[in-house]
Amino acid sequence: MATKPAMKVKLSRGDRAFQVGVYLLAGVMILTILYPLWFILIASFSDPRDVANGAVLFWPKEWTLRGYTLLFHQRTIWHSYLNTILYTVFGTLFALIINIPRRLRPVTQGPLREKIARHPVRHSDVR
Repeated sequence: MATKPAMKVKLSRGDRAFQVGVYLLAGVMILTILYPLWFILIASFSDPRDVANGAVLFWPKEWTLRGYTLLFHQRTIWHSYLNTILYTVFGTLFALIINIPRRLRPVTQGPLREKIARHPVRHSDVR
C-alpha cells in the first residue's frame, strides 16, 4: 500500500514574515540566555586581568587553569561540596518520607471522599 505524500501548505507573504520574525526573536532570546553562560565558562579559563580589561569577549586570549588550581587548593570549596551533598540527600529523604504516605493513602480517606460518594461508579461505566 502506497502512502500519500504530505501536502505542503503554501504560506502567504504575511505568514512567512511572521515566521521569520518569530525565529529571529527566538534566536535573540536564545543568545541572550546562552552568551552569559558561555562568558562565565571562558572567563573561568582566562587570565583574570584579561577579563577585567575587557579583552575576553567570545574566546579566551590565553588558556589557563590557574583559577581552578587555586580554587581546589582551598578547604572551603570541599566543605561547600559536602554541604551541597548533605542538603540534597537529606532534603530528598525528607520529601520522600513526607509525601510517600500521602500517595499510599486510599482515595476513600482523602479529600476526594465526598466526590466519590456523590458520583458512584455504575457497572455500565466500567468497560
